Amino acid sequence: MQVIGRSALYSLFFYLILAFAVIAQSYPNKQVDSLLWKGISEALDMNYAESKKTFLLLDKNYPGLPFGKINLAAIEITKSEDLYIDWNEDYIDSLLDLATEQSDSLLELNEDDLWYNYFKALSEGFLGYFNIVTKSYLAAYSHGLESVYYFNRCLEIDSAFAESYLAGGNLVYWKSAKSEFLHWLPFVEDQRELGIKYVEKSLETKTYNRSIGMYSLFWMYIDQKRYDDALSLMERALTLHPNSRVFKWELAYVYKFIDMRKSIRQYNELLESYEKVENWNRVTEVIIKHKIALLYEELDEFDKVVDICGEILKLQVEKPEFNDKLQERFTRVKDLLEKYKDK
Repeated sequence: MQVIGRSALYSLFFYLILAFAVIAQSYPNKQVDSLLWKGISEALDMNYAESKKTFLLLDKNYPGLPFGKINLAAIEITKSEDLYIDWNEDYIDSLLDLATEQSDSLLELNEDDLWYNYFKALSEGFLGYFNIVTKSYLAAYSHGLESVYYFNRCLEIDSAFAESYLAGGNLVYWKSAKSEFLHWLPFVEDQRELGIKYVEKSLETKTYNRSIGMYSLFWMYIDQKRYDDALSLMERALTLHPNSRVFKWELAYVYKFIDMRKSIRQYNELLESYEKVENWNRVTEVIIKHKIALLYEELDEFDKVVDICGEILKLQVEKPEFNDKLQERFTRVKDLLEKYKDK
């Protein structure tokens, strides 16, 4: 869900992978269904330890299903992105490789089984997504194509496949958005509004993928400059998951187009959320404070810009290991400080 380097949200390929990396309509085994709901809710509330326990239990009780392994990998990816910590690449790779192998074995038993095809689509989708965030783009493309193939197989088996609206909506919207410069041609149709309607429809029913659907729709609204709709969506998302930093990031972001002071307030609340994390490495403090400084610049409150930039650069001195991760951002902070320190 945070999601992911945020600039990647504007990548068509990212949205395609995200569209396929969702959990399908309710699994027929009620115990599996219950554990999935529990683990996903815990993850959205940033309770990674409990979510991991839940998915470990799912994998232990149902070792013949790839669900546990796929979601354990998803937790590791989400945790790394949220807390800006190093990837546990070997662990994630091993989980997703096992999930893919297991899906292949199930497909050998019955290639026309909806769930077996879905497991394959899901495991390949997460492999592709993980390759994107680790910048292995060729591998990401290969796994992405596999995911698309097996997701289409699901639709061939069941044309009413519940997640088709989300997947189709993302595909239609971002394909159309990336070809915007061709819309003047008579045979190239702008289908962005149709894509939005598909994703909105996918949110009418309570499904495992609802949070991903909200996240996807948020960035469509932002792309369309529908900021009030994006704000309402994030307020709804936080009603469902009030502790989710995934949604708090997006709420703070959209407020900068509506009310910059509320955006600053939201970023400060987000910072408070991180301060409660055990062994927090404070990388996010640099990022959030820089965003706040830029908002104060827009408000012409240059004294606050200078004060916050000073706090950030003090943290750079205190934690020299940050230089490798945040070198470009520290340069921007220094430039911002130089710009206003004499005003």
